[in-house]
Amino acid sequence: MEAVQNLMEPRSVQGKGVLLGVDQDYMAFLNSLDICVFAVGQSRRQALNIDELPELVSTCTGVEINRNNLLNVGERISNIEKAFNIRECMGRKDDTLPKSYFVEENTEFGPTGISEANFQKMLDDYYEFRGWDKEGIPTRRKLDELGIGYIAKQIGAN
Repeated sequence: MEAVQNLMEPRSVQGKGVLLGVDQDYMAFLNSLDICVFAVGQSRRQALNIDELPELVSTCTGVEINRNNLLNVGERISNIEKAFNIRECMGRKDDTLPKSYFVEENTEFGPTGISEANFQKMLDDYYEFRGWDKEGIPTRRKLDELGIGYIAKQIGAN
């Protein structure tokens, strides 16, 4: 229960790196299908229920997929995108926010901004969740686990 409360607390950094990684993987999967994110959900009002996605993909591609595989597909996409960026000399220094986000203020709408230290902590947590090293480079182990180990050499993964 405390973990859920920390996720809901705007000033807490705990768990936010993991939350970001899961969200990115889900969005990468949806984007790969070229489906509008607003058309998919749990509600009957959405054009497509999230539980229907595995059958849709399996029918269209002939590749058997289940709900548990959805995030794995997105995770492969996220890691390939990151590997491309690493190959193009983008790294931790580029995984940041605009400077204005690092100005912490209390406004009538609530707190804004994040300290540089808290942002770096979230980035560390995010990298650890992803299976990347401290510089944000996907590890050989992670790439092998995802079945895309062939790109490890191209980015100097350990």
